[in-house]
Amino acid sequence: MREDFMKKIIGYSILLIVMISIGISQVKSTPNIPSPLTGSPGEWMLVSFSFGNINKDCNGFGICILYIYTERSVEPSFLNRESDAKGYVYFDDDGVFTIEFIKDQMSDEIRRTFFNGDFKMEAPFEIPNQVLVNFNRTDKYTIQPGNYEVEDRDGRFKVKFDQ
Repeated sequence: MREDFMKKIIGYSILLIVMISIGISQVKSTPNIPSPLTGSPGEWMLVSFSFGNINKDCNGFGICILYIYTERSVEPSFLNRESDAKGYVYFDDDGVFTIEFIKDQMSDEIRRTFFNGDFKMEAPFEIPNQVLVNFNRTDKYTIQPGNYEVEDRDGRFKVKFDQ
């Protein structure tokens, strides 16, 4: 009887190990996102974007939502999956808010729509305080409406949003 009990324990243990292994292999891993072209960690942040006009329910042109992305974060459901992208934000040496949008983290349609020539902002977009605090900034920073030059290089669309 004791031998049967031990066999069951060993059998259940093996089954548990197999089930855990299958579960771990199916966990969605964070994509391998390259570091930005400039600066070092702490000088930039990885964020997610939804494109569109913040005043038109994310329809139109510009940045509608900026969400801080971490490897452990789960993006909120309000991000529109079809208009999402990831990129790095930082302030360059001249204090200009800069975004390096990562090309392979956005759809082809987003590339054609929002990065065909200039990046168009239809409405002002205030950079969230959580982002500013990360860069030890106490002032507000608002991206103004207008057309901003897009630099296309090394798998990135780099846009400088000078005020």
